[in-house]
Amino acid sequence: MKDKNDSQQAQEPEVAYQSSPSNDIAYSNNEEGLNPSQIHLLRLFSINKTTESEAELKEALFDFYYHKLKQKEDEMWATGAMSQELLDRINNTDLHKL
Repeated sequence: MKDKNDSQQAQEPEVAYQSSPSNDIAYSNNEEGLNPSQIHLLRLFSINKTTESEAELKEALFDFYYHKLKQKEDEMWATGAMSQELLDRINNTDLHKL
């Protein structure tokens, strides 16, 4: 015979969920849930209905992150954090031994 504590332990843990007031996307407000940027992107992507708009969106995201990466690369070259000497050392390093 099961007691009251056994039945409580068998239940799944409670997770707090809210519905966004401006959209029907539900999100978790616990630490494993979506952050505000992810929620915002989900709302924006919810209007994406065609493969053409999907391709445009992928290209826009690629361009955004490419430019961010390029800015960081340029900064590293300007500050000396990246150099041809360093690239040559990396190229000549046996990465399997690391």
